[in-house]
Amino acid sequence: MIEILRWSELSGNGEGERALEQLTEIFFATTTKSTFSNHEERSQFFDRWAGQYLKESPERVYLVRASSSLNWQGYLISSLRQDLCPFPLQSYLRDYPAHLHMNCHPHFQGQGLGRALIQRLCQDLRKESVLGVHAITSLGASNVAFYRRLGFVEYQQAPWALMGLSLQPEKQQIGVVFPPEPPESPA
Repeated sequence: MIEILRWSELSGNGEGERALEQLTEIFFATTTKSTFSNHEERSQFFDRWAGQYLKESPERVYLVRASSSLNWQGYLISSLRQDLCPFPLQSYLRDYPAHLHMNCHPHFQGQGLGRALIQRLCQDLRKESVLGVHAITSLGASNVAFYRRLGFVEYQQAPWALMGLSLQPEKQQIGVVFPPEPPESPA
């Protein structure tokens, strides 16, 4: 069983601080940049790609873990704020306005956690009538194949891979299978 919780749903008594430590650990365990000249540069890098979203849109930050674990094993950060997107993609953002960053700890990849996060995000975005979601990743990164399996289509390949998923059934590409809705939780 997989548990997904929004950042904004974390209770008090230190749970948010512990979750932030785990999210930060996952972030640096999965990022391609591993060398920083000092602590300030490392903090700025985290803030650019994760921290600002925690501050600006805590309701759009999801944590995931196997329900048998006490530790969070992955996260998904999303935003509809186009000014936070680091690249000039204004025309593309009309059809794919939601942006996401997602990472699962390397020890827990391949166990369905990432798929569950994407399904939850898409379910929530559909409720808000959001047209689509996009991800930006490095060319040749292993997550490109993951996003393709979930129905994301590459729209640009240099100097990074820009991938989008329409949340409008009538606009989904032929041959692309959208991830099914997550099963209902047992009551």
